[in-house]
Amino acid sequence: MADLPTSYSTGTVTVGAGSTSVAGSGTSFEAAGLEAGDMFWAAGLSVRIAGVNSATSLTLAFPWPGAALSGANYEVR
Repeated sequence: MADLPTSYSTGTVTVGAGSTSVAGSGTSFEAAGLEAGDMFWAAGLSVRIAGVNSATSLTLAFPWPGAALSGANYEVR
């Protein structure tokens, strides 16, 4: 039987409309094992992650399609 996907949602994120940069607050993206190819979800939208830059910084593969978010809940799977 295949393992169910795991998710990560600790802390909050800020991302600008049309931006590929995600800034985390209270996050540990690297330590959590996030990697390029994982999916980033927030506000009912999702974008693939292009890179994990640090504990508090992600780069999205495509510009964020929604409104700017600040201190928002999110999930990465």
